[in-house]
Amino acid sequence: MKKLAKTLVTVTGIVLLASPLSSYAEKGKNMERYDSDGDGTLSTEERAVMKSDNQQRHVEKWDADGDGNLSDTERQSAQAHRQSKQLQRFDKDGDGQLSQDEQQALDSAREQHKGKGKGHGKGSGENRGNGASQSVEG
Repeated sequence: MKKLAKTLVTVTGIVLLASPLSSYAEKGKNMERYDSDGDGTLSTEERAVMKSDNQQRHVEKWDADGDGNLSDTERQSAQAHRQSKQLQRFDKDGDGQLSQDEQQALDSAREQHKGKGKGHGKGSGENRGNGASQSVEG
């Protein structure tokens, strides 16, 4: 169970790093799509809509049996795919595993990604930077 929990945390980081929001063009599209009040930032409500849409697309992509839910097997398939993409990105020496330096690069990228989103964008004022209103950052 602990191994599964650790794997899920790792996968979450992979999803964040490999998300479509990592492309500047996609960020602009998402901002246009979800910034309903046009203030240049995503409010808590706008982010909730974006998250829900992203989750729905994820289920649609990996739901092999079409039942609207991800089985353990379907989740494992999605996880294996994300891990493979992550390995391709960070395995600089091509040996099929992450060295200590490569793992540190992955960890650093995750930390950088975590810090993005708060206080960015065109918004200003009391909500800027406190998580109440956030721009779409990758």
